[in-house]
Amino acid sequence: MRYVLATILAGLILAGTIALAGAQEVLTVGVHESGTVQWEIETIKRLGLDASHGVNLQIRPLADSRAGQVALLTGAVDVILSDFVWVSSQRAAGNMVTMVPHSLAVGGLMVAADSPIQTVVDLKGRTTAVAGSPDQVWPPSLCDRR
Repeated sequence: MRYVLATILAGLILAGTIALAGAQEVLTVGVHESGTVQWEIETIKRLGLDASHGVNLQIRPLADSRAGQVALLTGAVDVILSDFVWVSSQRAAGNMVTMVPHSLAVGGLMVAADSPIQTVVDLKGRTTAVAGSPDQVWPPSLCDRR
């Protein structure tokens, strides 16, 4: 928990979004209404980590990750939680957005404990799906492998 909170604050500082000295800076964070970041931001506020670092967090609820991306690109929010694939595609398109790593989790495949799938070899002949934004869809050549 401390790692996550420290990472968020460090990321904001590294991104040059907040100042540690002087008057409180307003930082508008776009947050998916049902996302994990909700409880992380709530923890930051309850512990006073925002105020102690000179930040006045303003939370803007968002419908989904795509709404967050639009809000960031239009300047409606200062920070969102997104993924490196989206950031990379935006930078390639000339939009100077920055990513600060927020989590050690990259993704994974989850199965029930009693599933016959126990290793990657057990996936042979089966179909898997990829969840995420359209930017995260694997190339068809990878999806068609069995």
